[in-house]
Amino acid sequence: MEIVKDKVEDQGNYKIELFPVALLVPSSKNPKGKISFKRFIKNIRKVPMLLDINPCIVSDRANKFTILDGNYRYYAALELLHTQIPVIVMKGLTEEQEKAITYNNNKKYSNKDFDIIVDEWFNYNSD
Repeated sequence: MEIVKDKVEDQGNYKIELFPVALLVPSSKNPKGKISFKRFIKNIRKVPMLLDINPCIVSDRANKFTILDGNYRYYAALELLHTQIPVIVMKGLTEEQEKAITYNNNKKYSNKDFDIIVDEWFNYNSD
């Protein structure tokens, strides 16, 4: 099921588009967070549209598309054999802006109670 088609929105310095997974580069500096990848994949399998409604954020700096937010979504797409995923391409960012985006979009996973909340919401402990 494809929800995003080619270019959905263009805001000047960014646009949401369906993007080839093979062109994306995961960030080695992206925080991993506490949510386990196994749990994340399980959730994507239950609700596949989660990849479509939550695009990765990438920067086009240095002539490559580095993921600032969405490493787990990228790895999930690879594991689930997707060839394209929705991304927001941010154009012309500085390294400092990339760091700010990465930090602000990933700090939510530093909450020590996050796994407990996810378990309660999706009833993972009952499986």
